[in-house]
Amino acid sequence: MSDLKAAALRALKLMDLTTLNDDDTDQKVIDLCHAAKSPVGNTAAICIYLVLSQSQRRRYVSRVRLR
Repeated sequence: MSDLKAAALRALKLMDLTTLNDDDTDQKVIDLCHAAKSPVGNTAAICIYLVLSQSQRRRYVSRVRLR
């Protein structure tokens, strides 16, 4: 792996995706969760207001530690 690719992968693993808007919808949060997963790796975290319903939270964010 080239130095540039290694640096890009490391940056991806240190990055978080965030949406903290008052007008966030369930779908916007779901899309953000999907965007956090890529073929080359996952972001370190997602940062959201807990706008998802309980069942959707279990389905889309089940492996995410909430803090």
